[in-house]
Amino acid sequence: WIGSEVIMMIENAIENNGIPGPLTEKELEERGFIAGEKIKKRDKIKIINDYAKEIYDIFKNAKPRLIISKESYDYIHKTPMGPAKFSLLSREDRFPLMLESMRLIALSVPKHDIYTFTGLGRAVKETCNVLAASLDTVISEDIMYSLVKIVDEGFEALTPEEVEILGSLAYIDGEGNILPAGESLLTVFKIFKEKEFKPVKTFDIDILDAEVLKSIDSIWKKRKEAPNLLPTVEEIINIMFLRPIKEYKHLFEYYGRRIYQDIGYHKKNEIRKKFDEVKTIEAIFKSYYEKGGKWDEKIKQTIQHPLYTLESFGLIRTGQEEGKKIYFLTDVGKKVVEDLLKRGVRNISSSAVKAITISFKEFSSPNLLWYEEAKKIHLV
Repeated sequence: WIGSEVIMMIENAIENNGIPGPLTEKELEERGFIAGEKIKKRDKIKIINDYAKEIYDIFKNAKPRLIISKESYDYIHKTPMGPAKFSLLSREDRFPLMLESMRLIALSVPKHDIYTFTGLGRAVKETCNVLAASLDTVISEDIMYSLVKIVDEGFEALTPEEVEILGSLAYIDGEGNILPAGESLLTVFKIFKEKEFKPVKTFDIDILDAEVLKSIDSIWKKRKEAPNLLPTVEEIINIMFLRPIKEYKHLFEYYGRRIYQDIGYHKKNEIRKKFDEVKTIEAIFKSYYEKGGKWDEKIKQTIQHPLYTLESFGLIRTGQEEGKKIYFLTDVGKKVVEDLLKRGVRNISSSAVKAITISFKEFSSPNLLWYEEAKKIHLV
């Protein structure tokens, strides 16, 4: 009757002046949450009733407990973060309901086809991935308050029992320093107590941005064998434009005649088109950029724009070496390059992106259509 998916239906209706969407109207009506109709531009529109609003108020004002036992830890640890098909979770198991009641997972509208860990659930799962599950209870409000006490009052404020518990779970070391699991638990506390959710950032990169990213990655890999190689603007230009043109011209000049002698007519045409394409690209660059002798300046401007874009998205950062400005991939940038090398450049719709970003909210899950769209392009 009431679950995270129904709460989402009511919330969406409230945000739409009490009017439910076409996917949720029937579900809400079956549960007795439709009041009747109101006239809007001569059309009769169904709206939610006061019962639905009261249910939503109860949900917003309720403060569920957060207690993760050793059993719950094992379940959370092995369960995929999502979004994913709800069928992955055992319907006979009590754990999905327990996690949903603590607002750690949310189900999709209208038929809970999809589940995902929520913003709080993701923080809890990340903590479970790094803590030492040596006690019957690994996360609780008491444990979190003990850890916060170190931040507010210092290690000396803890009782011997608190020190033992936090140390056993790898939240702190013997000197009271907060370990990675403890840092992660503090994030859980902020979300749980203050509803302080991490902002979700998205970005849109085009083919040129992607090629610049891959070029920077390529230069850093080559540095292992050639330490003098620096990922400067000039070297990025060299990798992306100048070196390929030289290689094609070398191939054409030294091997073109022999290739033509050894292969058939159709293959010759294919190769000729490729060489014509390269020569055309070179001609375009020259005709457009060499007017006034500004080839270097213009091509540098062409590369600088994606460099600024990538830095603003947090995918690259700059540094200095040998008095020159060089470029580094950030951790996020490395993941983007890994995805590009594995799956290539592809169009990603806003619906597919929302299938990911909605999971970081308080109690929301993507619907089946968004999930399928994200799955099609390997986002989930």
